[in-house]
Amino acid sequence: MKNSIDISNSRRIKMPLITEDQAKKIGEKGWSLSYIYAFVELKDIYLALQQHDYEGIKDFFQYCQSIDLKAQNKVWSERKTLEFVNALKNFKIIDHDYKIVKDIFKESKIGDAINESDFNEFYSIFFEYFRFKEVLMWFLGEKNIANTNLMKSLSIADFLENSNVLFCFSDKSRFTDSFFYELIDNPTIYYLSEDNTETENNSGFLRFWDTFTTWGKNIRVIEKLNLTNIPIKTLTGKNITCVYIRKNKPKHLDFINYIKIEYKNSNYIFIPHLVLKLVIDFRITVQDAFDIIIEQYKIHKQIISFERTSGIFVKKTEINKNDTIFYPKYNDSFISHLIIRE
Repeated sequence: MKNSIDISNSRRIKMPLITEDQAKKIGEKGWSLSYIYAFVELKDIYLALQQHDYEGIKDFFQYCQSIDLKAQNKVWSERKTLEFVNALKNFKIIDHDYKIVKDIFKESKIGDAINESDFNEFYSIFFEYFRFKEVLMWFLGEKNIANTNLMKSLSIADFLENSNVLFCFSDKSRFTDSFFYELIDNPTIYYLSEDNTETENNSGFLRFWDTFTTWGKNIRVIEKLNLTNIPIKTLTGKNITCVYIRKNKPKHLDFINYIKIEYKNSNYIFIPHLVLKLVIDFRITVQDAFDIIIEQYKIHKQIISFERTSGIFVKKTEINKNDTIFYPKYNDSFISHLIIRE
């Protein structure tokens, strides 16, 4: 596995995105991008709409103030309230007349933390909202990008079972604007241009990627891994993030055969590379990869062994406290290498 990915001669393909005019033609509304990911606030706005007929944003905002609607982040304002109401329209939970068309959050009250029933509602929204589905199509490969006909027919299982891993980076923007499908030199790069049509630009969609991944992580569907700690970057030093739709850990994996095939030219395996390889091949979490390695070591101690490293070394690889550490811990020591004895 390469630590530096050369993209200097990569073929670059501009991502086709659904414009607002195209969205209207397939039955959606204008202003269809919502950047809302505060689940408690979205739930509370919905429940407030259940209690009070919508007669304009000023009236509804005053009602929210009258019931002392709590804010998680920035304080409530008319603009913020409108953004949340518009999100409910985009999610098709209320109609264009602001009438509720989906009965959800039945086991919750305003101000309550998110419960399991609420979680399931957000899970459904994630796979039904057409802008989220547009991004989900990227995980199914180049031929399916912006395929609105296929997008409408796909089920949750289609995305969970048939998706690819995306390797994302920021090329010409402070936001993520490019990705590729393989960790190889000069992969085909798919990029978001800020210019979409003569009347629209994609600056909003660049922000929307963060909304998508935040939702996906919150409902435990999306994994997002900064590969800096392995370390894997582009040859020019750009950080790469591995993003994928997660699956359950495989129940039956011939681990010894797997590593002998994947590492046939070496008996000395760098653990972070092995962890990432398991993550990419099986779309599992890093913790699942750790569990597989530790479990298989316990079973096959006569075939494989560990080489340990100090916690000080591992901490030096951290970029910040939220980054993933790719070294599993066993008997209070971090493991840096796996050795195949046979």
